[in-house]
Amino acid sequence: MLSKLNLPNQLGFDVQSAANKTKKLLEEASSLQKTNLVGDRFNQELFESKVENDASFFIKMINNLEENTKVSTLGKLQPLFENVKEILQEVNLKPRSCSAAIDNQVLNENTILNIYSKYLTENITKQYSQPLFEGTLLTENADYSKILMESLIINKLSDKVNVEHFTKYALFENTLYENMHSMIFPGNIKKEINNFINIQESSYFEMFDRNVKVLVQENEEILGSIVSNLAPMLFEEATGINCNQFKGISKVLRRTK
Repeated sequence: MLSKLNLPNQLGFDVQSAANKTKKLLEEASSLQKTNLVGDRFNQELFESKVENDASFFIKMINNLEENTKVSTLGKLQPLFENVKEILQEVNLKPRSCSAAIDNQVLNENTILNIYSKYLTENITKQYSQPLFEGTLLTENADYSKILMESLIINKLSDKVNVEHFTKYALFENTLYENMHSMIFPGNIKKEINNFINIQESSYFEMFDRNVKVLVQENEEILGSIVSNLAPMLFEEATGINCNQFKGISKVLRRTK
């Protein structure tokens, strides 16, 4: 049950979300109709199940942090999943987990956590560790590397930091972010959210403060903050290099999208 996650207000499941208010306003506004590509698919029960699984894995990772950082990072989970709910409700998408096996089978908690761990490990290995080992990481991410170098120059830090460590850490943090983001919005969900944004009239974004574009930006900020606390710990465990001074740097890469 969600209560065992020990998060306040059960991640706000019993609170009327801003997304519901937005939806109601959209339906009532005769001059504005929300265009929806996918039909009625949001399901509260499926969402609660998804969040219990997602949050359990996030908590498992966060519990390895130093105590003060752990407490502050755990505090970001409730606003994160409240935000996820708003987005899925507004776009009217069926909540899904990162693996069809979790959605389609009755599995115990350990099995589910192992699926999440395997998902994250395999993707980071493929996207980061293997290219790093093969010496192709920087060339495969040449555009990102250029942005990172420009960031150092703009902030007058290019002669004050280890550029190699800085670049490799930033690419690792970004890889971790992208894969944790894909856990929250797996499969084609990100594409459907972007499609929803693209087909809305400008009046939708002008009329509603918490439109989907704003919600997506908010999600990026909250998840980015969580990842920026996890990435230095994981990077140091793998390499022995402390890059805490660079935490949060991958944000400059997401600005380019």
